[in-house]
Amino acid sequence: MALIQDFVPHLKDHILGRLFNRPYDGDENPFTDEQRRHLTFLNNQIYRHKVLRTNYTSYDLRRCQDLFNPRTQADFMTFFHEDDSQDQEEPFPYWFGRILGIFHAKVNYVGLDLPMIQEESVDFLFVRWYGRDETGGWRSKKLHRIGFVPGNDLSAFGFLDPKEIIHAIHLIPAFQYKK
Repeated sequence: MALIQDFVPHLKDHILGRLFNRPYDGDENPFTDEQRRHLTFLNNQIYRHKVLRTNYTSYDLRRCQDLFNPRTQADFMTFFHEDDSQDQEEPFPYWFGRILGIFHAKVNYVGLDLPMIQEESVDFLFVRWYGRDETGGWRSKKLHRIGFVPGNDLSAFGFLDPKEIIHAIHLIPAFQYKK
């Protein structure tokens, strides 16, 4: 639960990473306290939304839209972004997560590392990540399985740009595991 306790510093790291155009790799870029101090929220406000709409192209090449609501349909998939699985022959190409909150904020940045930014609107999601069970898959002739990353793990929660979402997913609970 460390991210929930340090919500604002981690959020500022996420926003600064996007303002600095650093590629998203799943880990937030750590910034200095001074850089975080130069990033301010306009009127000290973050706005929460109930719904996120994302567009995608269906398999028959039609334009479709997914509707995300943290209360009803919150599970999503995004592309795999890490290089730490070089020992695997073919890394699994997707990450999965659940949207806990949909937000936007207007930010100002006055620092030496970037040009001055005034009233830049930034959309972001607060997410809980799923971890993949490595025992499932094509080779083991079992369905792929995922479950929440333990809450005390530093990578259990994070922030995500809504543009990173590929598609909504539907999960089928596996009640036999009693978790």
